[in-house]
Amino acid sequence: MTASPLLDAFRDSPAPLLVTGPDGRVLLESRGLREILGSANEPAGAIPDALARLAAGTGAPVQVQAASGAEYHATAHPLAGDQRLVTFEPVDARAPSPTGGPEAARASHDALAATSDAFFALDREWRFTYVNEQAAPLLDRVPAELIGTNVWEEFPEAVGSPFDHAYRRAIQTGEPAAFDAYYEPLGRHFDVQATPFDGGLAVRFHDVTDRVRTEEMLRERTDELERQTDVLEAGLRLSTTLAANLDPERLVQAVVDAGRELTGAAYAAFFYTPTGAPSPTEPPGDTPGLLYALSGASREDFADFPTLRLTPLFRPTFEGEGVIRSGDITADPRYGQQPPLHGMPPGHLPVRSYLAVPVHGASRERFEPDDSFQTDGVVGALLFGHPEPDTFDAAAERAARTLAGQASLALRNARLHRALAAELAERKRAETALRESEAQFREIAESLPQLVWTTTPEGYHDYFNERWYRYTGMPRPDEPGGEHETPQGFRWADYLHPDDIEVTSKRWSHCLATGEPYEVEYRFRRASDGEYRWFIGRAAPLLDAEGRIAKWFGTCTDIEDQKQAEAALRASEATLEAVLDALPVGVVVADARGRVVRDNAANRELWGVPPDTASWREYSEWEGYWPESGERIQAAEWAMARTLRTGEIVRNELCEIAPFGGGPHRFMLNNAAPVRDSDGRITAGVIAQVDVTERRMQEEALRQKNAEMERFAYTVSHDLKSPLVTVTGFLGLLKSHLAAGRTEKAVEAADRVLGAADRMGRLIEDLLDLSRAGHSLGDPEPVELGELAGRIAADLSVQARGAGGELSVAPSLGTVLADRTRLGEAIENLLSNAVRYGLGGGGTRIEVRSERARGGGLRLIVEDDGPGVPPPYRERVFGLFQRLSQKTEGTGVGLAVVARVMEVHGGTAHVESAGGPEGREGARFVLTFPREAVAASAQRRPPPSPPEDA
Repeated sequence: MTASPLLDAFRDSPAPLLVTGPDGRVLLESRGLREILGSANEPAGAIPDALARLAAGTGAPVQVQAASGAEYHATAHPLAGDQRLVTFEPVDARAPSPTGGPEAARASHDALAATSDAFFALDREWRFTYVNEQAAPLLDRVPAELIGTNVWEEFPEAVGSPFDHAYRRAIQTGEPAAFDAYYEPLGRHFDVQATPFDGGLAVRFHDVTDRVRTEEMLRERTDELERQTDVLEAGLRLSTTLAANLDPERLVQAVVDAGRELTGAAYAAFFYTPTGAPSPTEPPGDTPGLLYALSGASREDFADFPTLRLTPLFRPTFEGEGVIRSGDITADPRYGQQPPLHGMPPGHLPVRSYLAVPVHGASRERFEPDDSFQTDGVVGALLFGHPEPDTFDAAAERAARTLAGQASLALRNARLHRALAAELAERKRAETALRESEAQFREIAESLPQLVWTTTPEGYHDYFNERWYRYTGMPRPDEPGGEHETPQGFRWADYLHPDDIEVTSKRWSHCLATGEPYEVEYRFRRASDGEYRWFIGRAAPLLDAEGRIAKWFGTCTDIEDQKQAEAALRASEATLEAVLDALPVGVVVADARGRVVRDNAANRELWGVPPDTASWREYSEWEGYWPESGERIQAAEWAMARTLRTGEIVRNELCEIAPFGGGPHRFMLNNAAPVRDSDGRITAGVIAQVDVTERRMQEEALRQKNAEMERFAYTVSHDLKSPLVTVTGFLGLLKSHLAAGRTEKAVEAADRVLGAADRMGRLIEDLLDLSRAGHSLGDPEPVELGELAGRIAADLSVQARGAGGELSVAPSLGTVLADRTRLGEAIENLLSNAVRYGLGGGGTRIEVRSERARGGGLRLIVEDDGPGVPPPYRERVFGLFQRLSQKTEGTGVGLAVVARVMEVHGGTAHVESAGGPEGREGARFVLTFPREAVAASAQRRPPPSPPEDA
């Protein structure tokens, strides 16, 4: 049996070890064991019977005496196939070991387990007899679970593999086998050494996957470097060709030929994007490119085919999205998607492997056969094909990318070379044209009625026309002192008005820095008379092809007459504005489209529009009504709209309007007339609006007064006639009774006559009070309401208590500016009315108090808890001769006096419910004084009286 490193290590181990077969026959023994048994130089051969029984598995652990006399405990450990590993431990730890003691024995015992290599042993039935821990992760098994199992059953994938063939050959020949092999189920490469021995096969192996992969990578990189070297050599040859040739057709053909060689393509072609072809961003089916160069095939092979179309397969390339490399283009999902061919046309060269690379210009130009470039797309595309699949690898793609870049640069160089020649020729033509243009400019500038000048990009003048020199008197360049600019500044500033120099210089410096057009108004001194006249200066920059300022062209235009006309116009406008604002009627002027262009203060006051408000300038926003019908005036019905539309002249048209911003409606008389030009066309409209609100209010007040007078005359005639009839009738009875001697009857008739006369007298007195209520006895004065009401309440207190109630006045009611006498009459009438009807109707109290009214006014309140005033009568009780019932006493004049007094004082009187329970709702009479009366009283209130003990 040929030796192996592992078996040699076992046999040479200093530890006493022994491996036996099922029948106790010795299979392996260590040097240490031979030393124990005294046969150090030869195999032990026979062993003591007790040890043989232990090794055979039929005896208990035994004690063995070494040749040296030392005692050892022998212990058997089962292995696969009924084999045993026997180990020996010294009985006395101090006993000398053949090789140095128990530590050496334990080290020899663990030799197999501690080896760095994976190791397992098989018997001749291919069963595992030993597996060390290092083999576990490589075999993906637990060592103990493998003992006794068949290797081909545990690893069926190994049957028929290099492992199978090598192991069987080693057993058959007795020769060790060393080999490298890949075990696919585990995905690993192994370096294996299989050594046969009497009991089977010992296998040492370790994982060399990383080494194998490294070697493969090195081979691949070596191949790649060789490939890149080929590409570089080809690129150098191509570069030499491209550098020596500026013909685009030859350049492209050289690139295509080199590309076919470097990529291994069967065919190669370059398609360019023509200027007139549709943009690559248009819908599929448009033609993106035409065949320009071909290699590996003849043009006749493509003669009968349609031009290349922008199908889903070609679109990414001609839009410059990137490289397309396909091992089988017929399997690509983008292939065959475009009708009508749905793939390569019949007779097309067979293509399976496909490689497409977009070619960009240095500035993304578009290439043309006439060497022109456009800057709106890719130059074209390099397309490579092969009839066999999977021909193009990553190296081929890199070579194609490199060629695309070289092609782009070479085409650009060719274009630049030819463009340079064209530019030189064009420059000569441009210089000639510039000289001609300069001459034409000067001819035009000298004929213009303006001052014309030009400057350098930095703003220094290099030209003035003759009119400039004549106007300013500045010396010409060929005259003494004729330099246009000096180190001290711009010469033209010497002729400006001193007040205009700073603003002009700042504006000119700003325009020079920003390139903005220059415009400014300034005054230049005229040399002939020293007068300063207004000019408007304008200048614009001339830009070169790169957008930089090449020159400034400027003019100065005399606007003195325009300025004077504008000043006169402003003065006229101011005069017209003053005249319009002085008019007492509202005036509005609108243009032909109806847009208001002018109005005056009276119109703004009428409509409630402040001067800076323009929201009312649309007719649809004007709110007005026809007084007779109450319907709203539509936009087309306004007087201005009609006069602009038809030329109608409107006079004194009454309108009711709602001012902007709120407030009460107003009435106006609208007048309108059109303004026509010399051809009779309407160019504007004018309306005059007269505010007649006060007149309407006075007319309405007069109407109401007349109606009241009619009612008054009727009522007075009725109420005076009734007592007169009574007097007349009963005087006749009195005469009759006296003549007949009926004294009692005569007295009764006389009493009736006296009662009627008394009623007539009281009516006349009330009417006199009503008449006096509308007139003041003197100048208004501050009246302390609490003092006045308290005095009147004191006079009526006995009458109030007699009616079964109480009359109270709050301590402080406020002060108003009023006629004390007339206001006292009004308060007395209210309190008397409350006593008569409130307490007389079952009430128990009358309260007088005050409170602040909205807007700063004051409300004086007289409230009782009597039966109150029913709602239908609350608006009528303040009318003349109005009583809730004809059965009640009184003339119906008292509350009318109250209303008349408050009207004279600018206030109002009204009655409302006091909010009590049904039947005792109560009445609340309210006198409201305006803010002006309250404020005026505060201003005119006399100083407090001095103390009584002063």
